Amino acid sequence: SEHLDRVDHLLMREIQARSQAFYKALDTLHSLYGQVDETVSVIQHLRTVMQALDQRLVAHALRIAQLRRRRRNVEQIHRHLSLIASIKQTQHNLQVLMSCSDFVAALDLILEAKAVMSRELAGVAAVRDTAAQLDEMEGVVLDMMTAEFVAVSMGRDGLVADTSQACGQLSIASIIDGEGGGGDVGMNVDPSSLTLVEDRLLALTLALVRASKVRCALDDYCKAAVNEVLLGIKGVLRRDLPPTPGGGGEGGRKKRR
Repeated sequence: SEHLDRVDHLLMREIQARSQAFYKALDTLHSLYGQVDETVSVIQHLRTVMQALDQRLVAHALRIAQLRRRRRNVEQIHRHLSLIASIKQTQHNLQVLMSCSDFVAALDLILEAKAVMSRELAGVAAVRDTAAQLDEMEGVVLDMMTAEFVAVSMGRDGLVADTSQACGQLSIASIIDGEGGGGDVGMNVDPSSLTLVEDRLLALTLALVRASKVRCALDDYCKAAVNEVLLGIKGVLRRDLPPTPGGGGEGGRKKRR
């Protein structure tokens, strides 16, 4: 028991010696708790202020940027839809131009539509079929333009009816005799008709050059001109040259053999 009393006495002395430090540490802990609570309150206040600033300044600025981007996208979509609508309308316009035989304007419209599709609507699935149809119609228009170029150049068009009639009055006999030469032919042709022919040929030639088809048109014209000359020579020979003795019938053919 004496030993236990001594232990108790020592414990009491240690507790009494260290009580001041314990209470001081406890006071320090309470002070730290108070500082933490004050810091949390300041942080909450700062968060509230930051949220208010974000709503008033940053959010509006971001919304403006988003609206600008959306407006730009909508304008781009509207432009593409307008181009698609105009491309779709091109087919109807081509039919109208072709019904009026305005092949030059039809070719210009096709080339312009194809340029717009390759530049603005590349990769758009809505106009893939239209591109194939435009290629097909371009071939048809070029064939018609080539045929019209040959017809106008050969004098088979209504604008050059007077010229073709005047040229049709020539014959080998009249050329040999010097009658109805080149001087009278020009007098029977209307100058305004020739001007219209020149303008029409110029428009057709420029359109064919733009489509890189002028060589094909000239080849067709050369073939038609050769055939026309051959047919004219045969007709004039049958009409103006007297038949040779023994030239007709079966006997003449055998003799030529």
